[in-house]
Amino acid sequence: MRRDIGVDLHKNTFTVCYLSKEGRKLKSFKVSKKGIEAFK
Repeated sequence: MRRDIGVDLHKNTFTVCYLSKEGRKLKSFKVSKKGIEAFK
């Protein structure tokens, strides 16, 4: 399955937009080890 993503990076958080056949999904994460692990 192919997905395109966009990332908006800030000092304390980053927001990811996933685009796929099913639609668009936005998700935010903290810039920390735990936040980056959740993004993976």
